[in-house]
Amino acid sequence: MPIAGLDPATSQALLNDLAGRVYDKAERFGHGQRVSYLIAGYDAVIVDGAASDAFSTPVPPASATATSGCACST
Repeated sequence: MPIAGLDPATSQALLNDLAGRVYDKAERFGHGQRVSYLIAGYDAVIVDGAASDAFSTPVPPASATATSGCACST
């Protein structure tokens, strides 16, 4: 589950944070849900779907999107 526009290590750390919230707090995430606390200054949007080559190239943070995981937007 990548977060497009971010390097793999950063993506992994952010997704591990979300996984910890699911495990420790039984928090649930669904398609289209906005998560404002994940990245300072940005909303992350949960997107359910298969990975796509369209998101393989890093993009500027203001228009970052993801395929299966979260999409980041201002």
